[in-house]
Formats: sequence, structure tokens, C-alpha cells
Amino acid sequence: MNQHDFGVKGLVMKNGQFLLLAKPDGKYDLPGGRFNSEDPSIMHTLTREIYEETRITVKIIKTLSTWHFWKENRMIHGLTFLCLYFSGNIILSPEHYSYHWQELSNLQNINFTKPYGMKGDIHDRIQKKAQ
Repeated sequence: MNQHDFGVKGLVMKNGQFLLLAKPDGKYDLPGGRFNSEDPSIMHTLTREIYEETRITVKIIKTLSTWHFWKENRMIHGLTFLCLYFSGNIILSPEHYSYHWQELSNLQNINFTKPYGMKGDIHDRIQKKAQ
């Protein structure tokens, strides 16, 4: 029987640039992860996961996109949120080996591990959400 999980990702903005996390396979990821039963909300899941992966805190602004994909026997459904950097110095968890801040115009060309809703009209959606 197939199972379903729910995940969240954060597109973190600081000084007009966006945080990307590099994976060992050379692809990029956004900070985030799966909802667990101890999380009181998906917003808590997102801020917890961003902190666990980067040691920074953020303010969640708006939902940017929905997405889904199969991983083994599980359908992962998720949301990507626009977040503003709030505080902290980045210290990466072991699942990522480096990080980069990218301009909005470069996001369309990034090789992400999964789509996370980062293609198509992402530029327009970010511009509208950030205002």
C-alpha cells in the first residue's frame, strides 16, 4: 500500500538573494523537510527544519507553490514558502556540503534535487509575494 507524507521547503531571502543548499550529488536543495506528528503546525515544521539544517531563523512570509513526487513507495506532497532571513550564522547539517546565495534571476537555471515549484513563473510569484 502506498503511503503519503507531507513536506515543506523554504526559499529564504536575505538582501535580495536566495539561499540554496548544495547536496553531495551536485544538485541544489532548499532547506526544509517532512512534517512529523510532534510538530504543532506546518509552519513549525518549516522553521524547525530550516534551523536544523542551517542554524538560522526565518520569518515565513507566504506560500509560493505546491508540489508532489514519488519517493520509493511514498507520495510526498508539499508546499514551498517564501521566508525572510531573521538571524544566525549558517552552520550546515551533514546532509549538505555548502551553501550559496543566488539572485532571483538565476533560480530558473538551478539544478534542484526535486522541482519544489521552482520553475515556471517563480519570478513573478516571488515578486508579488515579497511586496
